[in-house]
Amino acid sequence: MRSPKILFIAFICLLFVTLTATADTIKLKNGTVVKGKVVNFNNNPSS
Repeated sequence: MRSPKILFIAFICLLFVTLTATADTIKLKNGTVVKGKVVNFNNNPSS
């Protein structure tokens, strides 16, 4: 048996990828709206 934590993380990653792949516009927690882009959550503000 694999660790449930590993499976949970894998499920969340898969869900996140699915949502980001199907969504045209993604609104982030800080209010930034990104259209059809891969977002980098580091200190890279894309104005």
